[in-house]
Amino acid sequence: MGLSPDDIEFERIRDHVGHNVVAVTYGSPPVAAAIECATCNEVLYNVDRPSMQTLRPMGMWQYLLVVAGVVEKQIVASEDLKDAIAELAIRETAKALQVRMAELPSDHADAWQYLVEAAHARGDVSVSLKKIAVLQLGERTPPAAE
Repeated sequence: MGLSPDDIEFERIRDHVGHNVVAVTYGSPPVAAAIECATCNEVLYNVDRPSMQTLRPMGMWQYLLVVAGVVEKQIVASEDLKDAIAELAIRETAKALQVRMAELPSDHADAWQYLVEAAHARGDVSVSLKKIAVLQLGERTPPAAE
């Protein structure tokens, strides 16, 4: 990385001619670097270390309801909301298929299977409830150069 004339003014450099000018880093691992005048204890130029984006895999539950080729609902929930998204999937799918909740088996797994089969038989409705892996975008500071 080079310095452009816009980064440090001429006068700022000129005022430190003959002084002890040093390059330093801050943090462990370093998160910033600077060019300083040790004689005057003045920072002439500093820059933060650029952060790097990271992708972290994460398990999620996805409910998808497609009616006549159009996505009507798509819901993604964290793993700990499995029961809640399953209940929502049953409720929303029953509504799309015009099936009363009272007609469904009381067991969630059985009710879901019934609705999946009913959607398949109908032909214009497609549903899925599955665990998917998503990549969560995050930031991290790169490790210090050795």
